[in-house]
Amino acid sequence: MKPLESWVEKKFVDQVKKDFGARVVKFRDAAQVGAPDRLVLLPGGKVVFIELKREGKTARKSQLRYIDTLLSLGFVVHICDNWKDAYEAVRRVV
Repeated sequence: MKPLESWVEKKFVDQVKKDFGARVVKFRDAAQVGAPDRLVLLPGGKVVFIELKREGKTARKSQLRYIDTLLSLGFVVHICDNWKDAYEAVRRVV
């Protein structure tokens, strides 16, 4: 059985905090739908947005539109369907 998205998110958050000393914020934008799940604030002022999905799932259209906006502004954004890929996305920024 594939783990729930909540488990994937918790495992990712715990590991990134432990290994990188990051602050990982549950990201919500009250004015817009489709915001990525997590905002990872890393030492040195680096920022990564992560949209976590359950294994095999993909982002909704509203999420893709929001992510495209963030990318056009120069932010690092990743959509991942497992905690290890999300972790590696953050590690590459550190």
